[in-house]
Amino acid sequence: MDEKSAFREEKLAVVSDAAEALASAWKADGFKGRKRKQAVARLAETFGRVEALFPGVRGTAERVFEAYLTPCTVRDAEAILADLERTGPFPVEHPLLERLWAAGGPDIEQVPPTDRVIRARLGPVGLILDGPPRRHSGYDNTPLNAVCFASTGGDGDHYSLIPIDGTITAQSPVVLSFPSEEEPVFVGENLKQFLCAGLHWGYFDFFANLEDEQSETAGWWFGEEVDAQQQEFLRSLAEELDLEPIPPATVDPDELWAKFSPLLENRSDAML
Repeated sequence: MDEKSAFREEKLAVVSDAAEALASAWKADGFKGRKRKQAVARLAETFGRVEALFPGVRGTAERVFEAYLTPCTVRDAEAILADLERTGPFPVEHPLLERLWAAGGPDIEQVPPTDRVIRARLGPVGLILDGPPRRHSGYDNTPLNAVCFASTGGDGDHYSLIPIDGTITAQSPVVLSFPSEEEPVFVGENLKQFLCAGLHWGYFDFFANLEDEQSETAGWWFGEEVDAQQQEFLRSLAEELDLEPIPPATVDPDELWAKFSPLLENRSDAML
């Protein structure tokens, strides 16, 4: 067996152990005392090994282990591994993303045991940065190869970039995922277009930019519910990142879906 095959067998063994531990933990949910503690301890140990193989996998792991729309049912280990391998980490070659990450600081929260941190400086305009951006958000209906870079701060809605040829670049499109919806929505042909189109209403409700009666208007203007503080944040963001507002109508989610949806990789058992 060559080195690559041996490593895959090692990963499969780790995933199989974790799958068995998860099934046992679900069965032990109604138990008390020592048996329950043992099941929980084994679950923590086996998923710790999964995390070691897939650094930064966060909440993705347990969700991928559970059958889609079939609660408390563990999937086949081969299928689990195949999906985990599609969640990254992906290399990032994206100067604007790096500048956005710097603009969102400082770190306000670190999420152990990973290197994941939250940066909320841009929270008032709906961009709570989540990173370093390399991996999946952890939600079931988010494409496996979507690299989360920010959340809106409301109901789990979050923005991700899609790799181009396995790498996050300036050409990567932006998708908005909603935990309550099955499909994500493309909201930018690239990060720059997304940021520039959102300079009118911000990013908490990106569609407010698209639905405004001024959506075809160029130059600086703000939605009627954007207060003075938010306007200042948006102007500051534009200055820091060398952005200029564009008409939000420039972004057509349907056209972007037709162009970029073939890039999306979904769970092998998802009914999308």
